[in-house]
Amino acid sequence: MSGFRELIRESGVDNLNRLVENEDTKYLVFTRLTSQWALCVSDGIEVWRIEWDEEEMEAHRDLAGISSASVMLNRIKNAFNAGDLTVTPTSSMITLIAGSGVSGVTFNLYEAKAAERKAELQSVLFRLAEDVQTLDSKLKGVNQTIEKLKAQAGSGAAGHVGNPLMDLGPKKGVNPAKIKPRKTGMSVVNPTSKKRKAPSGVVFD
Repeated sequence: MSGFRELIRESGVDNLNRLVENEDTKYLVFTRLTSQWALCVSDGIEVWRIEWDEEEMEAHRDLAGISSASVMLNRIKNAFNAGDLTVTPTSSMITLIAGSGVSGVTFNLYEAKAAERKAELQSVLFRLAEDVQTLDSKLKGVNQTIEKLKAQAGSGAAGHVGNPLMDLGPKKGVNPAKIKPRKTGMSVVNPTSKKRKAPSGVVFD
């Protein structure tokens, strides 16, 4: 039995839930794991369910012509994640199809007894409440991280704008090491030669 429970957990089908609409009626489709694996559909008042142990699951897998239990459970998980679930009510049961086409898995769920209905609704109610609480906590943590990053970015930008110390370095494109002081008396046009004196004319004694 522990191997069966481990298979359910590893396949990720132990705590699934999905809202499905059929015309004007909404259904909550969910799974639950105790000593057995339960697949349930509820309209919020009534509950339809099946509950399997390992032998019953293997019998359904064989009847559906699926190669292994893990393949069947993987199809169920993918159908939940994609919202690819079809609920069709009849007078005595509900037919649930997980997936579509040749990969779809069909289940016939029957109305739960009063005690079973109460237990299933109570279980999924508290589980959904816990999920909301967890998601709310994660959302607050993400928002706090975003606000911290915004504050850090804002303080970094504010520290740069208008700070004269940021402009004290040499300008780009100018290399101070290459600028040599001009010696006194040297030509501006040709720094390697001395500057010629302007002619002053003939000097008479």
